[in-house]
Formats: sequence, C-alpha cells, structure tokens
Amino acid sequence: MISIKIIDKAHKDDINIPNEPFQLIGKMIPSYVDGQWDYSVRYLMKRI
Repeated sequence: MISIKIIDKAHKDDINIPNEPFQLIGKMIPSYVDGQWDYSVRYLMKRI
C-alpha cells in the first residue's frame, strides 16, 4: 500500500528510498472536461 507523508525532520531519510522497477502495461490518459477530471486507459498489446 502506498502512503503519503510530509517530508519533515522525522521523515527526511524517506526521500532517499531507491526506486523499484515495474512493468509498463499501458498509458493512463487524464482529461478535464466541463470542470470534471476523468481518465481513460490504453493497454499495450505486449508488456514492456
């Protein structure tokens, strides 16, 4: 589960956590229409 924390003195070391690899399975495409945020997803035929 992802948690969001404010980077303060108690959490300053968290900024240096290494990235983890992940598979790319598609694109999320955000849109903003008539004051409303939405998104669509385009999946790739082959995972990268």
